[in-house]
Amino acid sequence: MSKIQNEIQDHYNLLKSSGEDFDVITIKNRIRNIDDCEGILKVFDYYLKNMHQKLGKGYSKETYKHYKSSRKRLDEFVKKFTKRKDYPLEKVDYKFLEAFDVFLKKEYKVHQNTAWNYHKHTRRVLNLAVSMDLIKKNPYSKYKVPLAETNRVKINIKTDTISSSRRIRDTIDFALTAT
Repeated sequence: MSKIQNEIQDHYNLLKSSGEDFDVITIKNRIRNIDDCEGILKVFDYYLKNMHQKLGKGYSKETYKHYKSSRKRLDEFVKKFTKRKDYPLEKVDYKFLEAFDVFLKKEYKVHQNTAWNYHKHTRRVLNLAVSMDLIKKNPYSKYKVPLAETNRVKINIKTDTISSSRRIRDTIDFALTAT
């Protein structure tokens, strides 16, 4: 019992000398190694809640669905690699973002541009955290995710349909006149 009392007293003394506000829950969390600060998933949830309230008024259901998917992947990453329910905002750094990128590409075998979209959503959530004064600087200011160039072929359905229709008509005409 005295060992626990000493540990409580030690945490109390450290918090008191630091000058930060604390209560019994803060001491309990420190003893249990639980961070009582804002986590990235908590801020992501706040972002999603606000986005949901603005559906049809600046955000589409598809955009909301994509952000929910990004939140889900980030949650899986946090649980798998940090063994926590959430990850403190102030600990999100270059290494965290790089590990998240590797996770996306290894676990889900996503293309570079798909990973870029997950990072884009996470970057916006971290920008919100900066705006809310939860962190001083967005770690994406140092971590850049490149966008791969894609070669897309444009198909003009209207023109192709007309051309195909003419070819079919010409073929039928030829078949009818040949007999």
